[in-house]
Amino acid sequence: MKLFYGVSAVMLLLIGALIVMVLHDDAHTQREMAEQHCVQTQTIRVVPVVQYVYDAKGLVASTVLSYVSQHLYTCDEQERWY
Repeated sequence: MKLFYGVSAVMLLLIGALIVMVLHDDAHTQREMAEQHCVQTQTIRVVPVVQYVYDAKGLVASTVLSYVSQHLYTCDEQERWY
């Protein structure tokens, strides 16, 4: 049982770190877009994204194809998709 609690603690720590990284990246992107005076346009593109599903040993068990919608923004320097 002691090993199980240790693995659970490590998993919670890794999940927490991942959440913090995602939130930090999103905040950084929003700040950067505000500094460049980005304005969302009506143009949307759909991008295919491959997501990997891992098994308990860390090996790729399967792949899942999903689609992500991105909006075109016009900024001071250039256009960008987000």
